[in-house]
Amino acid sequence: MTSGFSPHLSDAQAQRLLDGVLLPEEADEVTAHAAACAGCAALVDSYRALSAGLEALPGLDLPLDFTAGVLARVEQKERSAARERRTAAVVVAGVLAALAGLLAFGGGSAWAPAATSFADQIGTAAHTFRLGAAILPPVLAALRLPIAGICAALFFALALALKRLTPAPRPQPA
Repeated sequence: MTSGFSPHLSDAQAQRLLDGVLLPEEADEVTAHAAACAGCAALVDSYRALSAGLEALPGLDLPLDFTAGVLARVEQKERSAARERRTAAVVVAGVLAALAGLLAFGGGSAWAPAATSFADQIGTAAHTFRLGAAILPPVLAALRLPIAGICAALFFALALALKRLTPAPRPQPA
């Protein structure tokens, strides 16, 4: 077989075969394979039985205003989301206006020390992180064997203690 066709039908191919909507490039191969392969024919038959079972189910009688009700709920959700976005925008604008007012009232010299201190703290944290990232891997690599040895010793000590605490099995009478 050619064109990337697998040895057996996929679920999608079996469904398309049943529905009569196979892709033009696969139609001949899929149809021939389904006719020659018992497993794939059974797959198509299972989808045929499923389709027949679903069609036999009774239909639902929806209320006449069902679509209008769904659309009304969707519109209500959209209005609620838009209201929340507007509220958030007003809050952010208010905070920004308050900050701008405080900055204008206090002047740049009132905020400069706090901003400088904050920037220094961020720089110190970044330096500490870089230093830790450079030092930690070699330290862990150097300690890997001792750490593994300590873990093994603790495991054996714990296993020995558990063995001593566990009563010996009693022989069963014959």
